Formats: sequence, C-alpha cells, structure tokens
Amino acid sequence: MSEHRPRIAIIGAGPGGISLALSLKQKGVHDFVVYERESGIGGVWYQNRYPGYRCDIDALYYSHSRYPYNFGESHPPRKVVQEYWDSICFKEDLHSQFHSNTTLKSASWDPSDSTYKLILENRDGTEVKVNHQYLISAIGSFSSPSRANIPGLQDFEGEIIRSWSWPEELGLAELRGKRVAVLGNGCTGTQLITVLSRDPEIEVIAISRSVRWLKPGTTKEGPHTVKWSKVQSFLYSIAPFRWVARLGVFLTMETYWIGFAKKSILTPIVRKAQNRVARWMSTSAPEKLREKIVPDYPVGSNRITFDGGYLNALNQPNVTAVLDAVQQVKGSSLILQSGQEFQADCIVLATGFDTAASLNVQGREGHLMAGKRDHLEYYHGIAIPGFHNVFSLQGNNSTAGHFSSLFQIEVQAEYIASLLAKTGQQDAKVIEVKESSTKEYNEWIDRRLDKTVWSGKESWYRADGGKGRIFTHWPGPATLYWWINRKINWDDWVITGANP
Repeated sequence: MSEHRPRIAIIGAGPGGISLALSLKQKGVHDFVVYERESGIGGVWYQNRYPGYRCDIDALYYSHSRYPYNFGESHPPRKVVQEYWDSICFKEDLHSQFHSNTTLKSASWDPSDSTYKLILENRDGTEVKVNHQYLISAIGSFSSPSRANIPGLQDFEGEIIRSWSWPEELGLAELRGKRVAVLGNGCTGTQLITVLSRDPEIEVIAISRSVRWLKPGTTKEGPHTVKWSKVQSFLYSIAPFRWVARLGVFLTMETYWIGFAKKSILTPIVRKAQNRVARWMSTSAPEKLREKIVPDYPVGSNRITFDGGYLNALNQPNVTAVLDAVQQVKGSSLILQSGQEFQADCIVLATGFDTAASLNVQGREGHLMAGKRDHLEYYHGIAIPGFHNVFSLQGNNSTAGHFSSLFQIEVQAEYIASLLAKTGQQDAKVIEVKESSTKEYNEWIDRRLDKTVWSGKESWYRADGGKGRIFTHWPGPATLYWWINRKINWDDWVITGANP
C-alpha cells in the first residue's frame, strides 16, 4: 500500500462496494479504496461455491442499470454472476483500488484530526493501521454465517461442510456412496438438496426444523431459470429493448408488495393465490409431509423461496425428508427432538446468515457498533447518529422483501456518492445525520411496519433472536424508496469544517 491514504474506505467488494465505487467515479470522486476479506471480488457470489447456487432474482434486474450483460438465462448460476461483477471492475479499472485478503478488525473515531483509525488484518495475520476520513460499510446482509449451536456438532465423527465455504475441490463425485445430512431449507438448502438428489449414489437426509412458502418454478425438476433465446440475447443488448424488458420485470416485482400488506382491498386476491400455492405444495410433497409442509402463517411473513425442483427432490428414493430439529450430534449420529436418529458421513450446514452482523466501529462520545446493528436506528438505511462520516449500504430497514436488492443498493450508492462529492467540494471535515431527523424517520417506518404481515411472526427479520423490532426490511414499494432518496435533504445533516 502506498503512503497516500485515500479519504474514503469502502469495506466489502461485493455488488454493494462495486456499485458505490462506480457512483463515486461517475461523480468525479476517485479518492477511495476498497478493502475485501476474500481473495477475489463479488461478495457472496465469490465466497459461496456450493453446488446448485444460482440467482433467485431475474438477471435483468439483478444487474447494474448502466452495465448490461449477456447472462444467457433468467436466473444464472453463481459463476456467471461473479464473472459479471468482475467484468465491470476490469472495464472501469477498479481492481487497482481494491485490496483483497484484508479484514477490518476495528475502526475508531479520532476527533483530533477527524479521521477513523482502522486496524486491518491481512490473510497472514499481520495487522496494518491506516487512517481514513470516511468509512462505508458494504458488507451486505449475508456476509456473516449463522452458527449452528447443536450440542456435539464439533465432535461429529464425519465431515462437516459449511455451505458458505464449500471446498472448491469437493464435487458431487466425492460424495457418492455417502450419507449426506443437509440442515436447512432456505434458499441455500433447497438448491443444495435439489442438486444432490439428482445423483442416485448420494443418500440425502434433508432435515428442516420449520417450513416456508415456496414459489413454483417453470418445471417440476428445476432449476428455476429460463434460457434466453438468441433473439432475446440480441434484443437485450440494444438499450431501448433492454429497458423495456427491465421495466417489465420491475413492474412485476413491484406488484408482489401487495402480498406483504396485513390488510388491503387486494387481500382476498392474495389469499386466493396463497390457497392455490398451499394446494400445490401439499400435493407435490412426499405423502408423509403433506399435512405438515404448508406454513401456518401468511405468505410473505418470511422469505419466500423458489422451489426450483426442491419438492420433487424430496420425493426421490435416495432422499429422506424430515421436519424436525436436531437435538444433538453423537458420534456419527444426528439425534432429533422427536427421538429419531440418523447416521451420516457428512453434515452440510445450510443454516443461513446473521443478518444483524456489522462492522466494529467506535463513533463519537462512546457510540459503539460492536459487530451488531439490530438495535441501531438508521436514517434511510444509510447513516446513524453518533457515527461521524460513516455510511452504509443495506443498512437497517432498507432491504425490500419483494424486490432486487440491487435496486436499493444503486439508490443508496448514488445518495452516498452525492453526499461525498458535495462535501468534498466544500472540503468538509465532518458530516453526520441529525438525531431528530432519524427519530422522525424511524417512527414513520415503524408505523408502516405495523401494517405488514411481518409484524405477526417471529423471524430473522427481527432483533433479539426474532422477537424484537423488525430491523431488516423496507416497508413499502421499491419506487417509494427511490422517491424519498432521489435528492438529499440537507436540513437533515450537520456538516462542519466546510468552506463557505
């Protein structure tokens, strides 16, 4: 690293960090560096390499609005998505501003020179101390895996495989002849189980402690994708046609918002659709699970998962589907709460992520973000009172449950880049959002959250282990989020040290 330290430090080189870098460069701000703990860019698309991993949002809208790409299908696999983000970085020459294999351990505000003192750790364990004026979190919501607190798990006599760090050399061939227990039925678990089930030489034990709503795919066998024709690929390369196609996807996804309202004039229509899905899930599931597979909460209360062949997989002769929780692991056995016991050679943990994980940042006057953010009140999901010069992408209450996260990320990236471009022109030293503005904003958010189906269910959307305030989701259409962030309300900010 050179002696010159850029003003701006971005933590995370996934879609968020890349999108922010693009917005900064577009506004003439080049004085930034991106720190990434992995050895490559792409965030979850670089880190997660389990078999079957693919995008669950239409690629036309899981892509940056200014950078089209021939994905070849509606929901491309991991490698294609990762290559897409890598291609953007090469095109815009961003790699020179990325520092890989670098983890932020802590950041502390120093009022004497209005900078953050960062302690970074390299892959070899050595520490580096650097100063930056601005600190931006772009670590996303799925950067810290949840830990499975199962007694005896660490003493399991077989192999423990973590979906988020799937060994690159571990293919399906290496699992043949083995009993593989997969824990979890979220997006990761359903994709994994579907792929593993296709090899009759792999014995799969699919263990889920709860059920969730599934969205039917284009085929019973999966995966949930549609190949682009040559005509489609050609038309999507032409701006007007691509924008019309993106608009179609946009409007379709926006209509899903009505499913999250606790009560509206369209509620009867939503309930009819829910009943149709419930019948499909019941008739598609293995006979022994048909009375258990349908959730007892309204659709939309928890994350909806693409079926992608999952229910078909549960019906395969080499798959044993179990709705139960693992009570303990003993030797090579998984003992469930019901008393059932299963022998396994491998345990695959597909148990999700800690969505409350954050950076470890010491702000002004004792304000502390100690690796958790679920109790913090954010302004527009972007900034927090008490933390000078700190900004976030996908901060609290800014993730849309019905939409592509890339939309919100682009909106936030543009907002933050506009803030930094303006304050940079004024040579400002410190910028902080007002507590009063943040309080008023969160009161408005809470009123809207009370009107959603999320408010009636415990889930990972909430703080305090699923029982506290809903801190993850944006309670409204994506269009509304864009509208309130389309321009900066400078009255909500305190800027000091700026030139007149």
